[in-house]
Amino acid sequence: FPDDYGEPRLAGKEATIKITVQGVKEKVLPALDDELAKQLSGGKQETVEAYRSSVREELEESAKALAQMAREQAIVKALVEASAVDVPDTLVERELASHLDSLERSLSRQGLRLDRYLEYLGKTPEMWIAEERPEAEARLKVDLVLDEFAKRDKIEPSDDEVDRFIEEQASKDDELKGRVDELKRGPNSRRYFASRLRRLRVLERLGEVAGTGTPAQS
Repeated sequence: FPDDYGEPRLAGKEATIKITVQGVKEKVLPALDDELAKQLSGGKQETVEAYRSSVREELEESAKALAQMAREQAIVKALVEASAVDVPDTLVERELASHLDSLERSLSRQGLRLDRYLEYLGKTPEMWIAEERPEAEARLKVDLVLDEFAKRDKIEPSDDEVDRFIEEQASKDDELKGRVDELKRGPNSRRYFASRLRRLRVLERLGEVAGTGTPAQS
């Protein structure tokens, strides 16, 4: 036993420990055949080769998406750092209040209370707000810079484009598929999807600018 063993009478002593092996188990994986490929793919792929090709494509698409995200983040970071933007305190306070409200609603859906949650973290609401402030300011700065870029380049999706974008997004989300008409009619949902589409267009434009080496001023 080691010298600092928790039981003093055993610390530093030699010992012989005997064990009895009751059994040895080996995990046997099923053979990857066409039948298993069908099961793993939910019936979408009929053969092992088709399943492997599908998995390979998914991994490649995922890698491309991650690379694109990293590139966009780098472009946005460079643009924000080159921009002289002061975030008004009123916007920061509003953002923090909204974030705290969202957290409270999320906890409530899980049967939890905000005060108990913060108590568990060992924080007061004031401490939580102070810790979240830098991130809130950073988010708002990005929003302000990208909004200004959108205004400068006149990037504003039309109503028809927003409708098509809602349909496109709903087709990828089972929860939204049956709510397309509702989402198109609702002013809040239209603003939300218009904002998302505008952000995508801005990122595309920034990618074009970065690709040509044209300086983007804000």
